[in-house]
Amino acid sequence: MRKVIILVILLVINIPYLSGEDINKVYIGNTCIRVDIVDSGREREQGLMFRDGLDEDQGMLFIFEKEGKYCFWMKNMNFPLDIIWINRDNKIVDIKKNVPCSQDNLEVLVPNDSAIYVLEVNAGFADKNKIEIGDRISF
Repeated sequence: MRKVIILVILLVINIPYLSGEDINKVYIGNTCIRVDIVDSGREREQGLMFRDGLDEDQGMLFIFEKEGKYCFWMKNMNFPLDIIWINRDNKIVDIKKNVPCSQDNLEVLVPNDSAIYVLEVNAGFADKNKIEIGDRISF
């Protein structure tokens, strides 16, 4: 019983999102982004397709099982995005800014480096909040 109590205490101390307060927030410096978490294959395929938009401080965080060069495209998108790739050290490794939505141009966006997280936010968000490659995120 004592081991179980110690384990639960360690989990609560080391994993802040278990508290519920920050479960859907990502921080880049002083910038807070409310995110929808996407961590299954089906959810990743759907992404932000067919949505009309995001609030100014809202995004979608894709979580993958391992690092890799995960490619994205704007199929069935109704608004432009900034797409931010983040590695396992929580460091931004690439940003594609102001990616247009177009049913005709289905360009595949390939990151420059491997990532385990990908954050999609409204186009212009990275510039407005001075988010750059090398910045770190926290949960």
